[in-house]
Amino acid sequence: MEALKILVLSGCLKLKTFPQILRSMEFLVELCLDRTPIKELPFPVEHLKGIVLLSMEDCKNLVTLPTNINDLKSLKTLSISGCFKLENVPENLGQVENLEKLDVSGTAIRRPTSSIFFMKNLKELSFRGCKGPPSSSWYLPFPFNLMSGRRSDPIITLKLPSLSGLPSLTDLDLSDCNLGPIPSEVGNLVSLQKLHLGKNNFVSLPSSINRLPKLMELCLDNCHGLQSLPELPPNLNCLLVDHCTSLERFPNALCITPYRVQYTSCVNCLKLSDYKTSVASTPKEMPNSTADVTNIFIPGSEVPKWFSHQSEGSSIRIKCLPDMK
Repeated sequence: MEALKILVLSGCLKLKTFPQILRSMEFLVELCLDRTPIKELPFPVEHLKGIVLLSMEDCKNLVTLPTNINDLKSLKTLSISGCFKLENVPENLGQVENLEKLDVSGTAIRRPTSSIFFMKNLKELSFRGCKGPPSSSWYLPFPFNLMSGRRSDPIITLKLPSLSGLPSLTDLDLSDCNLGPIPSEVGNLVSLQKLHLGKNNFVSLPSSINRLPKLMELCLDNCHGLQSLPELPPNLNCLLVDHCTSLERFPNALCITPYRVQYTSCVNCLKLSDYKTSVASTPKEMPNSTADVTNIFIPGSEVPKWFSHQSEGSSIRIKCLPDMK
């Protein structure tokens, strides 16, 4: 087994010890220990220097990562999502220069080390759901509401350092982290293509988001406090704001040229029904779409006059062309 390159032990729920021979696999490239009962990495880091992918997802007992993890010079993907007992990662994780994907979603990490946010080669970063019970070292375990006499759990918020040091980042997921204001530095992520901010507590987005020239997907679903959107990036083609129940305003540019954003979903955004805007009187300024299905969102309570098929009542008649039968 010394020449082994890929070792998958995922789902081995009773695996507690590892043979000594596994410590001499110098050519190991991928190691998957998902859903195993490990409490720490069972192999010395010095025996995994050629590792490219290390996955320990849903390891419910994992509480620590090796302090010399920076010696994994070849590591490109590190996934520890669902390890809800893991409260921090080593400060020197940012020294793993080749790391391209880091997934710590669903962990107990609330104050990530600042070194993560200065990784020049990092492309994908996820903190989704990092909002569970905080460490007992910095909160009262049983706070009570004096009015009701009931337990009142504190709102735990992910603390973000500066976002300015991630020039290669293309995918950022900060969903479900109880975030308040989004740092304006998000506008410095010039390579960003996907931004997920759903289930957070902010009321608006920073105007700097318009400086993201490559952003194509923006997910803001279930942001119940979100009231308005700033001018959006020029190449955005997917916008998700489902269940943003406080949302009252859309950028006029989005409403006037709906084909610019090819997919917009606004399920349960009821306050938009009273929003008035100057929708284009004719569709001439809207470029033709070659897609099989095109979704158009126009806020308000009136159908634009340039809609060729409209009538009052519960039904409408449309004459089918020969190629539509």
